[in-house]
Amino acid sequence: WLKIFFTQSLCVQFLLAPWSRSRSGSCLRSSVGSYFCVCPSIVAIVGPRPREDMAEAPTPEMLALESAIRRALIAEGLEAGPKALLASVQAESDEFSGVSIHKFKKVLTKVKAVVMAEIEAAIIEAAKPKVGSKENCPGRHGLNRFITNHSSYCCDTCRCYLPEGAPMWGCRECDWDVCEGRCHPDTWTLADFKSKLARLESQVDEVKAAENIDKKTKLALVETDVKQLEKRVDNTNAQDLAAHSITKLTEDEAREEKRGLVKAIGELLLRIDTIFDDIKAGQMDSAAATEEKAPNNEKTPATESPEPN
Repeated sequence: WLKIFFTQSLCVQFLLAPWSRSRSGSCLRSSVGSYFCVCPSIVAIVGPRPREDMAEAPTPEMLALESAIRRALIAEGLEAGPKALLASVQAESDEFSGVSIHKFKKVLTKVKAVVMAEIEAAIIEAAKPKVGSKENCPGRHGLNRFITNHSSYCCDTCRCYLPEGAPMWGCRECDWDVCEGRCHPDTWTLADFKSKLARLESQVDEVKAAENIDKKTKLALVETDVKQLEKRVDNTNAQDLAAHSITKLTEDEAREEKRGLVKAIGELLLRIDTIFDDIKAGQMDSAAATEEKAPNNEKTPATESPEPN
């Protein structure tokens, strides 16, 4: 009580001091002097005013209560009243059995404001137009690697058309396709290498069995693709093969798979060389047969009739 009385006396002295003097120049000096003399005394007795912007850190119990209120809002809905939500929270755990309705309403108001802000932000984000990129489709479903089966595929990033048999990354749900190498990183798996090798082997068989075509030119094109595949396999290390494998592989297993690929590619190149030799031998036989037929087809020159006497 003495502290309150002394404080009130100083406040009254501070407020009435300017008016207790005459309306001269000393009045302003008196009021300013009273302010600097009295205010430190008041602050020293009463103490500094607490700052409103210094919020207390939430306690673990408060965080647990906020989480429980969030779950109750999801279960009961945002339209549920405080009593129904409190009953739901207390039914979930006995930890909140001592929470009063007044405290619960205060925390509920805070949690509802945060939830409504999150919902509003989600609505704004959903209203934005979805744009795909070279890393993902507009719906964020992820891109899967595939091989084009016709020449009408167009990259949605660089707008270039790709030929049949070219690798692409796409999402069929969003109809989003990205070319490999130029836009999407060019990463090959063991399954990609094996699939490419199987297609090249099939092309070699088709060229060998075909008739009435320029086998030498067709086979040369296939050989170029096989050598490119061999170079790509050589430049891929076992660590990358194991990391990008669909099934879980160790580096030693990936290294063994790579050796098998290199061996199979070498055998395919030997097959191509054998077919080239057969084509060359066939051309030589055909030329020899043509030469043998040439003398038989030549006509003997007609004998000149003697000139009449």
